[in-house]
Amino acid sequence: MAIMVIEEKLPVHGGTVFQAARELGVGVEEILDFSANINPLGMPVQAWEALGKALNQLQHYPEMYADSLVKQIALLGNQPESRILAGNGSTELIYLLVRVLKPKTALIVAPAFTEYQRAVKVYGGKVDFCHTRYENNFVLETDLLIKGLEKGPDILFMGNPNNPTGSLLRPEELRPVLVAARQSGTICIIDEAFIDFADEQASMESLVEEFENLVILRSLTKIFSLAGLRCGYLLASSMLVERLRYHQEPWNVNSLAIAAAREALGDQPFQEETRRFITRERDFLLQHLTRIPFLQTFPSRANYLLMKLDRKYSSRQLSDFLRRECRMLIRLCTDFTGLDDSFIRIAVKNRENNLKLIAAMEAFFASRP
Repeated sequence: MAIMVIEEKLPVHGGTVFQAARELGVGVEEILDFSANINPLGMPVQAWEALGKALNQLQHYPEMYADSLVKQIALLGNQPESRILAGNGSTELIYLLVRVLKPKTALIVAPAFTEYQRAVKVYGGKVDFCHTRYENNFVLETDLLIKGLEKGPDILFMGNPNNPTGSLLRPEELRPVLVAARQSGTICIIDEAFIDFADEQASMESLVEEFENLVILRSLTKIFSLAGLRCGYLLASSMLVERLRYHQEPWNVNSLAIAAAREALGDQPFQEETRRFITRERDFLLQHLTRIPFLQTFPSRANYLLMKLDRKYSSRQLSDFLRRECRMLIRLCTDFTGLDDSFIRIAVKNRENNLKLIAAMEAFFASRP
């Protein structure tokens, strides 16, 4: 039997801290990872306590479909459980959606999380892009997106806040897009993985009942620092959720993730503290990084910043310098459609680490004419 050869490269992402530690010959704790957008405040105390208790139950299978977590999400979000589907991180749900919906054509707001495009291509679909513009700070122009929807794509993928740009549109700004998508028969998938760092009032969750073509993706990995456990969920019409659950593998969310996420979700003070913290530290980074010549920093509503280097500098050289000399990781953006090798993305950390990054960036530019 012939073996099919895959010619496409595997996706590139941030968060390769274990690989970097091996290559540098240091411990993971010695790496400052600005390439992954995880809450610098760490996991809520209640989540840690829940993990300790859950360790004693690992001899049992987890809930088949994370029912207790779904119940908690429904209670806190005032949504019926029938509209909620838990997943092993929101990325798993992206692939599940594409596998089940089988889109022949997809429209993606670019630049965007690369797994949207990859998922569509893996399952045989074709991709078109609605490009945001550098001159507009990569903020989506909804009239251009509505025009793209006139072609009738099967699905639309967009991030809000967008990754990697950090731009955010509010529900009233996106409502015309949902109307246009409904008219064109397009399922609109809005990825709100970073909405918790911006403003809960900007979420589109309240519109799921009104628009049956709307799917909201939410990640619990970023806000609650559960990257190693993996946890997320989606909101959609009850009919679509039932269809997706039929195709979803059982026991996809492990017991530790369920326990930690369930407790973390109820900690509203932690989430509010996180938003205040991120806003303060993001503004601090912006204030200092904009003073560095030959470096343009774009406004963001998320816990990361997109930056553009002057053409006389190489983002690869900057990344190598930070990695080798400072044991810091940043996200290169060459694989984001619409960006090139002059762009980088950095996560917002605590004040001590943010100061270290600023000093390292200044050292890099000072060392070059």
